[in-house]
This record gives sequence, C-alpha cells and structure tokens, in this order.
Amino acid sequence: RAVSGKLRLPTQEAQSLIAQTVDSLPTEDAAAGVYFENTRIAGEEMPISSESTFLTHAAQAGQCAVEVRSDGGEDWIYVASYLTVEGSDYLLITRSPVTDLYSQYKTQLWFVRAAGLVAAALVGLALYFAVRSLLRPLDRVNDALCEIADGDYSVRLPDNGGVEFRQLAGNVNEMVQSVEENVDRLSRIAESRKRFSDSLAHEMKTPLTSVMGLADVMRISK
Repeated sequence: RAVSGKLRLPTQEAQSLIAQTVDSLPTEDAAAGVYFENTRIAGEEMPISSESTFLTHAAQAGQCAVEVRSDGGEDWIYVASYLTVEGSDYLLITRSPVTDLYSQYKTQLWFVRAAGLVAAALVGLALYFAVRSLLRPLDRVNDALCEIADGDYSVRLPDNGGVEFRQLAGNVNEMVQSVEENVDRLSRIAESRKRFSDSLAHEMKTPLTSVMGLADVMRISK
C-alpha cells in the first residue's frame, strides 16, 4: 500500500515480520513482548498495565524507560520503548534477569556503608584524641590557676609546647611571680607593723606602771 507517496507494508505483514524477528531472538532467561494498541502481537506477555506510570514515562521521554522489579524472589529489569514501524507505533518491552547483579550491588552497597561507618568512627576517634591533645595544655593551665587560687604561689607552668602556649605560660608565670612578690611584701609589712605595735605597747607599759605607782603613793600620803 502507498502512504503519502511511499510504499509501505500492510499492518498485518509488518506485524508478522516483527513477530518473526522477536521469536528468533535468543531468549535464555530474557524475554520480549511487542504491543500494538494495547494488544500483544509478539513475544511474551509482560506483567505491566497499559496505564502504568512506567509506560507513561517511556512515552514522555520519546525513547525508553527502565524499571527494576522483584518477582518471586527474583529481580528483573524492564525496558520499554515506543517504535514506529511502517507508519504504525509499537511498544517494545524487554525483560532481563538482574538478580545476581542486584545482589552484587546490594553487597557492595552494604560494604560501602559499613566502610563508611568504620571510617567515620576512626575519624571521630582521631578527632577526639587530636582535640584532647590540643586541650591538654589548657588543662594544665586550669589546674595551675586552681592551685594559685588556693594560695600556692610556687606553681609555675612549663615553658614548652606551641608558640601560643609558651606565651600564655610565660604570662601566667609572670603574673604568679608578681602576686607572690606582692604577698611577700604585704606579709613583711604586716610583720613589721606587728613588731612596731608590740614594741610600742612594751615601751608604754613601763612609764604607765611608774605613773600609776606614783599616783598610789600620793594618794596614800594624803
């Protein structure tokens, strides 16, 4: 028959050729089905509804759509595509087993997740010890300041570690040295004043005794 000035096979002959082609394909575990106006004309019946979103995506894409399904413990990959043969549109759906491939994928995915968790745990431990190492000098500073607050001014921080810690240790040591000197000076001043008070009391005690004794004599003589 002629369509738009071109010779084309009748629909039945075209469908017959398509059926022969599909039937001659090596199947093994794979299968194929060809549909014309929602009617299978060749191959196997596929468990896919004509209203499936899977087929809708295939029609919208204009090429093909892919979907993985599980059936009876087996995993299958379905590929649907629309073809135009001799002016008519046909739907071709193929099915291939991917159970082994999917099992490998799941195994690898589990391994990647497990490796990720182990790596995250190792990184977390490394960060923990790194942070503890960085905070250890600050712990020493905190312990030293607590001892200083309790009155032990002989505490000195070691002048080692990073540049920042050496500067901090030097400033803390200078502060403690200054506080210790001021405390010693105040202690000496307090001791000096105590000795002065004791001396003054002693010096004043003798004249007062004499005056009191003289007063008693004068009172008796009267």
